Amino acid sequence: MAFSDAGALLAVLLKAADAILQAGVKNGCKLLLIGSNPSAVDAAKGASSGAAGEWTEAPKNEEPLHKQTQHAKVLAKGVPDGALPGIAGRQVPLDDKITAIPALLNSQGSKVRLTFKEELQQLWLGSEASTQKVPYGSISKIESWPVEGNEGYSIVAIHLGVGGTSKYWLYYFPSQYVAGVKIRILGVQSLI
Repeated sequence: MAFSDAGALLAVLLKAADAILQAGVKNGCKLLLIGSNPSAVDAAKGASSGAAGEWTEAPKNEEPLHKQTQHAKVLAKGVPDGALPGIAGRQVPLDDKITAIPALLNSQGSKVRLTFKEELQQLWLGSEASTQKVPYGSISKIESWPVEGNEGYSIVAIHLGVGGTSKYWLYYFPSQYVAGVKIRILGVQSLI
């Protein structure tokens, strides 16, 4: 190491002394310092200057879900007739006697009924036109967002498949049952 670089290193280490102590490094501990020569560092900086995901980029703020066109169209239809009442800010256990949640809307704005077929380990999503039968094992994740202005209801995304890239959207899902559905389909670990 060049003498001039050693001075710069010492200055950085002195500034970081508090951070090192806060990290739990005690007197007598051994530290391994790994470095590169300045030309290698400059070359690495130049190569990554245009790379996507660069550290200096600010995180992109997504538009809220309820304002996105695909969701806003469905939400504009309002709570469907026959929907269960929604309760904001509360989670209620999903009783074993509850085998269906009626009057939800799908991504096309059609009314659907969510039915739990425990004996088959399937979730049935039935509309007037058809019924989709989804095995519990193919559901990788369930996400939810409260409907702004009507927080008793939520938008629910059921992720299907290994990567979870395919989603089935449900609108005006009673918010108090979101955790209960996650537990019933994915198990308690889905809440952690």
